[in-house]
Amino acid sequence: MTLEVRQGEPSEKLLDLYSELSKAEYGNDAPDSDSRYLRWKVLANPQGPSYAVSVFRGESLIGRITIQRRTVWHEGESFQGGNVVDLLIAPDHRGIRSFLSLMSPLRTSPGFDFLYCTPNHRSLPLYRSLLRWPEPLQLDAFACIIDLRAVAEKRLGRIPGLVAVPLSAAWSGALELQRFTAHESSLEYDARIPSTAELKSLVSDVVPRSGTIGDRSPQFLRWRFSDAPHTRYELEFVYRAGTLAAYSVTRRMSYLGYEVLFLMDLLVAHSVDARDRLALRERLVRRAHESEAELIVALVNASCRAETRALGLPFVKVPMSVMPREMPLSVLTLTDRLPQRLFDRQGFFMSAADFDVP
Repeated sequence: MTLEVRQGEPSEKLLDLYSELSKAEYGNDAPDSDSRYLRWKVLANPQGPSYAVSVFRGESLIGRITIQRRTVWHEGESFQGGNVVDLLIAPDHRGIRSFLSLMSPLRTSPGFDFLYCTPNHRSLPLYRSLLRWPEPLQLDAFACIIDLRAVAEKRLGRIPGLVAVPLSAAWSGALELQRFTAHESSLEYDARIPSTAELKSLVSDVVPRSGTIGDRSPQFLRWRFSDAPHTRYELEFVYRAGTLAAYSVTRRMSYLGYEVLFLMDLLVAHSVDARDRLALRERLVRRAHESEAELIVALVNASCRAETRALGLPFVKVPMSVMPREMPLSVLTLTDRLPQRLFDRQGFFMSAADFDVP
């Protein structure tokens, strides 16, 4: 029986089929198995509903992939990006033919200037050797160890973990000393999402006009973090003298076998001095302690100074040899209107907020 490819905005009926396909792969309790979660993820995006490619064998759905609309800004102009997510093929139909049936139509997806994703370890070789999507930049992990003993035991085994006890005590003491020696900060904190004008002013301060950043409007932040079913994010907006100076978004989760406070997004204005940036990092450390996290982890473009300047000590760049896989940004250009420097790695601000996970 031949395969039929269907494309376009997903219907409610199609999302129900997506839910059933997810249940067979991930179980009934997975977020992607919940129709309510799929409706939020696929249809409720303020930038517009996702575009879907579905493959049927007869009336049976055997594969799907969706493109989330993600607007980016560069030199005052908006461009329509698409985050390629949720690739899933039924086990009995996995193979190059089914994969290409889903991926080939992406090249003619209407309404997008470019598509992007960070392929997992299974699909990365296919993106490189078969699809040949360019990789303009690499995402890197930055981490702050909170519980050195727990991290050492999980990374190196029980004996090194026991050896790490005195080092862990010393490290915890250093973090505490930092907290008590931190200067009196004039920063004020609020959980409410600011206005469009406030966020636009902060973004223009953080990322130069020649740089590139995804949408950070109140509507996007509310959809991405406040309205998300199954997942709880903590948003904190930082003011100095009544002006929005920074914000952070975190999520407590298990990641790569560790208990992690995941730093989903962090924007800090250039006007925030080194002492106040230290106070912001100390506040993140305190939040990690309170949630009993072992690590704070952030995925960023380490070549972009606008991102790394906020991640000073005690955050350090994680060696690629420690990570389970590479994290390249794979990109497919669909139009000829993209500026040459749109994907310049020194100016491309990208965090976990710009992706579907975690």
